[in-house]
Amino acid sequence: MSPAASIAARVAGAVTAFGFALGVVDGPVVGVVGALALIAFGRSLAAPAGTELLGPLAFAVVAGASGIVALRWSSLELAEIRAIQAVLGPTVAVAPDQAAIAAGVALGAAIIAAGIWLADDLADSGLGVVWRWLEVVAVGLVLATLFAGPEAAGVPEFALWAGATAVLSGLVALVRILARPASAGVRLAVVAVTAAAVAAAAGIVGRAG
Repeated sequence: MSPAASIAARVAGAVTAFGFALGVVDGPVVGVVGALALIAFGRSLAAPAGTELLGPLAFAVVAGASGIVALRWSSLELAEIRAIQAVLGPTVAVAPDQAAIAAGVALGAAIIAAGIWLADDLADSGLGVVWRWLEVVAVGLVLATLFAGPEAAGVPEFALWAGATAVLSGLVALVRILARPASAGVRLAVVAVTAAAVAAAAGIVGRAG
């Protein structure tokens, strides 16, 4: 597959993810996860030999963590999740405590998996290099919107959302940097741990209702 196809899929995925997460386009959690899946697909087309499946597997952890938010609030609609968080607070801070802690574990697992997913510098240049970092911000924005993002109805809400995006994007970037020197086997082992953490968190959130 040509590098142009890889970049096109990544650009389309990032633009769509920004649109959903910023509220420019109304839609479900499935939509924003699908946008991230486009990024995963594009990156897998240009992944180094032997690591083609690592990125999609790590992305699956991010998708699973996103699904936990939908499970927590019994809603697939991003607008409804934002509205709930505007009233009750961030998903990772709303009682019952078990559900809040489980959501925090899922968020942490998603951050680690996302950093591993985006770790490889792919064989591209120009806009492709820029999009590497826009992908990091896109993932951070999506996670902030799902786990801590209220409707941006005023300055305090916007500040919380923007601050959460900056922090989560920074954490994803940090994991990305730390993961780059690690072997594919080590990264896969870490992804397996994050997948187990997300599965456990989903069980806790499901029981907590």
